[in-house]
Amino acid sequence: MGDLAEIRIISIEEVTQSRSECVIRCISGDARVGMKFDFPFSTGSEIELVRIEWYGKQVEVLDEGHSGKAVLAGNVEPLRANSALMSPPAH
Repeated sequence: MGDLAEIRIISIEEVTQSRSECVIRCISGDARVGMKFDFPFSTGSEIELVRIEWYGKQVEVLDEGHSGKAVLAGNVEPLRANSALMSPPAH
């Protein structure tokens, strides 16, 4: 699937004004640190995946079908449990 990924928010553990620590599941593709995401209905909100923790270890990639703890940065205020986020295709 290249540089495209879809993640789902399983639970939100902590939120600040511009960061959210949450548990995510990678639904399709491989979610990588540094990837940008938006809601499927494209709100123009750029949310960046800045950290992934998998089984207690910091990793750069969360493979499809796996869950891990993540830190998302950007316009995280609209995030809710069960929210889906998609990486926009490169133009």
